Amino acid sequence: MAHPRSFQLYAAGVPRIRIHDLRHSHATWLIPDLPLKTLAECLGHADPRFTARVYQYPGVEAQRVAADQVV
Repeated sequence: MAHPRSFQLYAAGVPRIRIHDLRHSHATWLIPDLPLKTLAECLGHADPRFTARVYQYPGVEAQRVAADQVV
């Protein structure tokens, strides 16, 4: 069942955001600032390697360096 304001939010151009989307964004933003083990514990992950695999992305600068090496 849709929330009563769903149509109004859609009409206003507000993107649909799920709770899981907020969790993923929050973890992705925190990964550079927290020790990986601490973040894994906060998220309820038993293995920090899982946290790194799911939430760790190369930064923009790292992507540029990699692209320069390919060319």
